[in-house]
This record gives sequence, C-alpha cells and structure tokens, in this order.
Amino acid sequence: MDINAVKDRTHRCVGCSQCFGTGPYLPFADGEQTVSTWKCPTLEYYKFFTNTARAKAFFARELVHGKLEINEELEKIFFSCPDCGCCELLCPPIPHMFISRAMKAALFQKGLIPEECVALNDNMREKKNLFGIKNDNRANWAKDLDLPKQGKVVYFAGCYGSFRQVKTAWATVALLRKGGINPAYLAEEEQCCGLHAGFSGDIELERRLARHNVEALKRAGAETVVFSCANCYRTFFTDYKALTGEELPFKVVTAVEMVTELIAAGKIVFKNGENVRTTLHDPCHFGKQHIGHRRNLYDETRQIINSLPNVEFAEMEYNRRWSACCGGGNDVTSSVTPEFTDYHSSKRCREAQGVADVLLTPCVRCVKNLSAAAKKHDIGVEVKSLLEFAAERLEK
Repeated sequence: MDINAVKDRTHRCVGCSQCFGTGPYLPFADGEQTVSTWKCPTLEYYKFFTNTARAKAFFARELVHGKLEINEELEKIFFSCPDCGCCELLCPPIPHMFISRAMKAALFQKGLIPEECVALNDNMREKKNLFGIKNDNRANWAKDLDLPKQGKVVYFAGCYGSFRQVKTAWATVALLRKGGINPAYLAEEEQCCGLHAGFSGDIELERRLARHNVEALKRAGAETVVFSCANCYRTFFTDYKALTGEELPFKVVTAVEMVTELIAAGKIVFKNGENVRTTLHDPCHFGKQHIGHRRNLYDETRQIINSLPNVEFAEMEYNRRWSACCGGGNDVTSSVTPEFTDYHSSKRCREAQGVADVLLTPCVRCVKNLSAAAKKHDIGVEVKSLLEFAAERLEK
C-alpha cells in the first residue's frame, strides 16, 4: 500500500465530479441498473468538496510530487471516508480505494491516526480480536456444538460472530449441518482477519494476522473456508494474496454461497412460517469493495430469501451495486465519527421501512449499525442477519 505505486494514475482525474453522485453521466455508469439520485456518502454528510474522491486524488497527487506535506487536516479528510467503493465503481480508471488506503498508510507512518483506531488496532495486536477480549474466549459460542478442529471445510467465524453476533455463527453451523456439512473450526487458533488494521493504515498488523490465519487454516487441512462475516470474506478474498505474497491454498466462500447451493440441491428445506414482508441491504463487502476482482454476491442473497415460504420480498430503490452504505466504514468511521454512521444507518432503515417490516443483511457489522439506528430513532423496522433469519425457518 504505497501511494507511489499509483503516482501516475492520480493524474487521470479530469475533474468531472461524477464521483460526487447525481452527475450528468451517472445513469450511464451502469448499463444494467440505474438509480434516480445518488450521492457520495461522505460528501452528503460533510458537504465539503475536500471530502470527495476527486479532492482526495488531488491531495495524493500533490503529496507524491512533493508539493504537499502529510498533516493533520489530511488525517481528518481520509479518515472521514467509509471506503464504500462507489467512487471507483463510478470512475474505474482511477484507483480511488487504493489511493485512500495508501494515504491512510502514509498517515499512519507519521503517527496521524485517530486514537479510536489506535485502540482497536492495539486490541487486535495484543488480544488478536477487535474487542480486546481474551482470545481464549473466542470459542465460547461453540462450546456445545462439538465442532472438529480438522477438516476439508473450515468455518471462520470472525470477531463479530465469535463475540458479538453469536446467533449468526450458530445459524451458520445449523444451516451447514442441515445440508450435510459438518464444518471444522479453528477455535482459539483463529485471529482477527485484520480488516480494520488495513483500512486504518496499519498494513503490517494486517499482514501479520493474515499470515497467522493462513498457516492455521493450512494446519487444519482446509480446502474450503466458509465465512458468515462479509468483512472477513472480503479481507481474505481481496487482500490476503497481496499480504502473504502467495495464492491462497484453499477456496474462499461465504456461507450465503454455500447455503444457496445446498438449497438448490434440495438438501436444505424450510418450513412454513408467518407471513412477513422483507427487504435486503447489500453490504459494500459483497460487491463495491471488490473493485478489480469482478466479484459480487447479489443474486445469492435474494435466492435464499425467495426460497423461504410465506416470506415476501421487496427491493429498496438503492440496491445491489447502488446499495447505500450503512456508514460503518470497516469500524473506522463508526469508531471515529459514530454520528456519521448513525446518519447513514438511520437513513437506510427509513428507506427499508417504506417497503418492509424486516430488514435483512448478510453483514454482521451492518446488522450492528442498522439495528442500533432503528432502535435509537424508533424506526419501525426489525433488522436481522440473513443467515439467522433463514436458520429460524429450517425444517426440523
């Protein structure tokens, strides 16, 4: 993550302002799907030109050419962005996300990183998880499940699944076992995927965690690694090859993908339940943040919902690649500026309220942010993990 690696490409910005959203070319940026209006979430909240991808490309260009020094104002600007990926979706010639992460790495090297991010990275460095909990407790959620430690299919629960969103972890195991797969689990050998470290500039910490996790999965005999956390999946799929310097020796899939295949094969059957109206929040980690990898998981999530009896599904206007960001920003913006996250999560919940009673999402971080906003602002929509919602409807 060296900003000099994209020195030449910082010159490609011609100042068209398309990355702002609602620009004259926006309807043509995506031939398959358009939306009526869209705004960069950072620009929408802060309303300053300096918070746009266009401005950040300019700052990076000035920095690599020695016309600008690293300073505290740049810290404020670059750490205000959730890195949702829409700017690069709108403007593929410019590696906006690479620029953002490389600039944060440069800021980190100068000690210009918010104290909230430092605290989370210290948790990951010392306790091997985001929350600073003793890592020996990581497997407490699975103590009654009798999961093997060796196997061809290994479940990577992640920090949220292990400590905060354990119902999603339980649901994942229940769905896989219903489909005839008994996954292995690393237990205390599992460490944080390193996502927050990477997105807050501490690339070496992310690399150290990546190398540990890859080696632990090798020792477990993994041929396929399954994730219920969209963030862990994105980190393995998009970052780990570059961090470890080698191709991953196992296949990386989400539980959503695997469950979809098991449903199609008739191995998972759902019971009739109460009639319920649902909608879906597509997390940035299921599409926009995989820029350059041509990877998204939009269809699979909808296939699961549509396979559930008596479950009505309606799209929000902002869906799939145009899905609005919850504002969490890989726990960077949610820790540094929680009011930013609250603004975007509450806005998203109100959009969901217009079409459904239950807002589903396959991202555990989005569940946290959206449910907190719905409760705080008394928005009449229930937020649930997609996997948990599906597991509740399993045929006994």
